[in-house]
Amino acid sequence: MHRQFGIDSVYFTDSTIGNNRRQVEQFSELMLQTGLANSVHWFANIRPNQINEKFLQLIWRAGCRFLFHGFESGSQRVLDLMVKGMKVEWNYIAAELHNKLKFPYHASIMLGYPGEREEDVMQTFDFLRKVKPPMIGINEYVPLPGAPDYDLLKSKGILDIEDPQEWRRIGESNASRVYADIPEARFRELLLQARAFAYTEIPRQVRPAWGCLAPPQSEIKEEDLRQAEDPKSG
Repeated sequence: MHRQFGIDSVYFTDSTIGNNRRQVEQFSELMLQTGLANSVHWFANIRPNQINEKFLQLIWRAGCRFLFHGFESGSQRVLDLMVKGMKVEWNYIAAELHNKLKFPYHASIMLGYPGEREEDVMQTFDFLRKVKPPMIGINEYVPLPGAPDYDLLKSKGILDIEDPQEWRRIGESNASRVYADIPEARFRELLLQARAFAYTEIPRQVRPAWGCLAPPQSEIKEEDLRQAEDPKSG
């Protein structure tokens, strides 16, 4: 691809490349041996408990310039509800390791999971304030058919799949109902606070222009940020 079409970046959309670490190490070694690490940068998704300093240093030398982490929550209780098999301290360790090595990463956060309480959201806020990821995505929970949480909501009668309008509502995350154990008005306030912190309040850094094909080292200019925050300005 690089030789014939000039491709200089690749995003591996596998849910996590860390499931087969040896394969990633072999790939990295080949990137170094062929010299492609100097010509092609690559980006991928991984779990926080699948990295260590040696591994990050290797893939960086091999051309990896960005990793996507589904941290989801700073609350151990919520991670357990999600059955993620993760510990909050692993999220902290991974984020701090990235920060130490100045290795760009995306911190994906999900709010509104069934059973989540306001104190859980506050723990997530604490996590973000402490580690200050270079890029944060704040997502609102939406039940997806086939997932255990969807089946549980369905068994409790919370989801009425016979109603076609319900399918429309649960598919539009910006207008979806609140499934967390938080009053809807308060949840909306917390969601706005989270997005304000993630997108405007953290210290300005070189930020990725998000998109599967956009290289994370591409910088958004200050005037673009101002226009995004205030469309009338431009």
